Amino acid sequence: MADAGNHRVQKLAPDGTFIAELKGPELGFYGPRRIAIGPDDSIYVVDQGYNRIVKLSPDRDVLASWGSKGNGAGEFNNPTSVVVDPATNKVYVADPRNKRIQVFDSNGKFLAKWSVPQWGQPVGFEDLSIDSRTGRLYASSTHVDAVLTFDLNGTRIGTLMPKPPDKLEGPSALALVNRKLYVLNMGGNRVSIIDLQTGGRDEASENHNISTSPILQNRCLTGWNYLTNNRDVLDRAFCLRSPWQKRSG
Repeated sequence: MADAGNHRVQKLAPDGTFIAELKGPELGFYGPRRIAIGPDDSIYVVDQGYNRIVKLSPDRDVLASWGSKGNGAGEFNNPTSVVVDPATNKVYVADPRNKRIQVFDSNGKFLAKWSVPQWGQPVGFEDLSIDSRTGRLYASSTHVDAVLTFDLNGTRIGTLMPKPPDKLEGPSALALVNRKLYVLNMGGNRVSIIDLQTGGRDEASENHNISTSPILQNRCLTGWNYLTNNRDVLDRAFCLRSPWQKRSG
């Protein structure tokens, strides 16, 4: 669980019982924002306050750390999200204030950067979700009320929006579960569900609109990420990416 407000990453049991705390590098974490799991169960933490990515082993040992504040290759300005392609082990990092997604190998070697001109505003929470089977990466864009779609070479191929009358209002956290993309709307405390089976912008979603409490929204936006064996829709959608639970879906 990435607990940004308390500057820590914790290991919890499915019922929420505390098991252990990940200490991270020598300085510890400062505002950890997101967690992703690699195909070898390595743990990648967006350590937003220190503008870096920290890679840990399943046994909580620090394997690598990369990044610093800036706009050069491998530098970040308040990174917000990380995902790992299980097929290639490539690491994708959302760097919204620099208007880009950066791509690295699993040890932090810089590989590429993708321009995202829709990003760059000082307020917002841009998130990523990856579908390795279809070769798609999804990126929320808070200030244009849309989810951007890229192929895994960085080519922008479309925009996803929910089926009317639903609409996105400040889309932020994303989660892909069973070919459905769950989108947390910062405006209105609610969740939109985009059905990717139909695949296009005009036919992108079932007309689902789930209300969420401010507590849940704040919990997820500040970095609480966990997964239980009996996941309900909202927990599956946004409070996820725990490295210690068996993943499914």
